[in-house]
Amino acid sequence: MQIRPALAGDASSISALMLGEARHITLQPDGQGAESILDSMREPAVAANVASDRFAYWVAVQDSRVQGVISLRDGSHLYQMFVPSDLHGQGIGRQLWQHLLTTLADKPHTEAITVKASTGAVPVYQRFGFAATGVRTESNGVAYVPMIFNFSTSTQQEP
Repeated sequence: MQIRPALAGDASSISALMLGEARHITLQPDGQGAESILDSMREPAVAANVASDRFAYWVAVQDSRVQGVISLRDGSHLYQMFVPSDLHGQGIGRQLWQHLLTTLADKPHTEAITVKASTGAVPVYQRFGFAATGVRTESNGVAYVPMIFNFSTSTQQEP
């Protein structure tokens, strides 16, 4: 598997991956109430984000298939991380996370990374070294737990 920066031509594949997994993060199975979140996953929004200086996107690719995506907004907020359900448990998310950490080690960055973790992903983020900074919150059709990864104090657990 190759992890590389996302290209403009990846926007369609990234969007398809995220929208295909969106049912795992929305409160309603049909996405009702989460329209703004879903719109941020559509190809035009992804393409704009990939082109924006505010975002950094990386994709995990194997056999020409995007098998995962991770994005960072403003250098300190983990904006999106998705791996298709049929590939969960294969370490793709961990590889994307490690790649992001390695990339940040070579650049000036803040002391922490924040994320609004979908409730189902909280255990994954805890294994990555994140800690909850608040309680489960419902907003814009999704439920999330605010979390933080402090470079100076976080420790990652084994998978």
